[in-house]
This record gives sequence, C-alpha cells and structure tokens, in this order.
Amino acid sequence: MRRKQFFPQPAARSSGGWLLLALIVVAGCTTSTDVTQVGGSPVGTQTPPEQTPPAGEVTSAAGAPACTGFADASASDGLALPCLGPGPPIALDTIAEPTVVAVWASWCAPCRDELPILQEFHEQGGAVLGIDAADATDPAAALAQELQLTFPSVQDPASMTRTSLGWAALPATFIVKSGRVVHRFSEPITSIAQVDQALASSGPRS
Repeated sequence: MRRKQFFPQPAARSSGGWLLLALIVVAGCTTSTDVTQVGGSPVGTQTPPEQTPPAGEVTSAAGAPACTGFADASASDGLALPCLGPGPPIALDTIAEPTVVAVWASWCAPCRDELPILQEFHEQGGAVLGIDAADATDPAAALAQELQLTFPSVQDPASMTRTSLGWAALPATFIVKSGRVVHRFSEPITSIAQVDQALASSGPRS
C-alpha cells in the first residue's frame, strides 16, 4: 500500500516576525529547539529552479541511497518527508540519536563543497540525513550519484523545512537529537573537525 505523505502548510507570520526569525537564523543560534516550532525566512543562496514538482507528485529515484534505520514516520504528527531513494518517509521529530541533518539542493553551488565532507563523516560512522529542498528528484539523484553519496536524503520540494528547521539559506546544517535541534552551523561545513566539535558540545543536550 502506498504511504500517504503529510505536508502541512506553514502558518502565516507578520513581516516583523519573519525579520526577527531571519536574524536568529543568520546569527547561527545554537539553543536547543523543537524541530516543529522554529521559523525561518524564505531566502536562498541562489535562485532555485522555477519548476519543482508539487508534493503529491514526488517520486523516488532507484539509484539514490535508501532510507533505512529510521523510526516509523506514521508514529509522528509532524512533517514526514519522502525518501529521495527507496524506502519510507522520515519524520524529523522521530530522530533519536544525534544526527547531522543537512539541507541541500542540486542547484546550490556551496552544497557541492559541503556534501563530500558529510559523506566522509558518514563513512567514519557518523549519522547523516540529507534534505533535498526546492529541487526535483532527477537532478538531486544525479548529484547524489556524482558525489557518490551513501547517506540517505529525503525530499522537500516545497521547502516546508524552512519553518520546521528554521533555515534561511543553503546549505543549512543542523544536529538533531531526540527530535530537537541541538546545534546550528552558522556557515557551510569545511571539515569533519567542525562536526566532531559540534557533536561534543551538543551531546549532553536532549
């Protein structure tokens, strides 16, 4: 049976509220926050493609990494995102263990520099989940194959995680633990040492 995806609509916010939230995101706040309660500003590093598939038309790519080892998204009332590759959807608020969550897109040039570093971290045993945002399945899967990514990614064509994670530009990278954002990287990751340091500082949080 085909699983029905849940894509809630973001709540309307005043212009003043968006400005305040955008400033918080740009500042790289590291305060622990629930992934379903943080807001963000709809601003990107580049102009995304004009045509991205509606949420209901998202398909998976057989050549992309499978989404395995995550909790059943049906147990969550939050945002469940479909896998870029084979496998069930994933709800961010069901992530229990410290996981690097990286929002990326095939059209984002800085993402091409960060993703290989996250792949190296993953090969060393680190938990990584990608979120392909404002993108289409085929170019996203092609980039994953080009960079030889083996960690799974989910799809967010409508950029719903701008609200649920509170990102303002791509790449946007976080550490999520027990369904909460416990660390935000204020700039693109350039070394595994940055990830290790962030994990060490955010580990005790829950």
